[in-house]
Amino acid sequence: VLPEEFTFGHREGLIMSQILDVIACEAPISRDLLCRRVLSMWGISRIGSRIDEHFNRIFVRMNLKSTGVGKGRFFWKQDQNPKEYMNYRLYMTNASDICPEEVSVAVREVLEAQISLSQEDLIRETARLFGYARLGNIVESSMQQGIDKAIQRGFAKKENERIILE
Repeated sequence: VLPEEFTFGHREGLIMSQILDVIACEAPISRDLLCRRVLSMWGISRIGSRIDEHFNRIFVRMNLKSTGVGKGRFFWKQDQNPKEYMNYRLYMTNASDICPEEVSVAVREVLEAQISLSQEDLIRETARLFGYARLGNIVESSMQQGIDKAIQRGFAKKENERIILE
């Protein structure tokens, strides 16, 4: 299959199949990482606007299970329930590829050991758990989204400028 055929209509079925294969192996998976994985099968290294739009059309047609929106969108297997998801993986290179549900489980684990932490310390400890030694904007944002999700899921609550185990 030639890379230039990626946006050809008759290749859509193949792309959909590749999307489902990646989701089956790696869900929950960020939209960005899913696109990169599929494009790598085609020998394409960059997502231009034309390819991005093509993915958008395919995703709409496939009606996949997902959470979040835009760059923060994550795709799930049909049998996965994001509200009940209780795992986290430590091998993600980019913090933006870790879904908030996964980070929320890690937040819960950190709080089980620490009981109560300032938001800043909880971000740092959770990031450390994922193997991030330094906090940049992306890591910090990902960990913050996980803390918010942990509070939403009832794993933690904010009390007197601290996050405590619920």
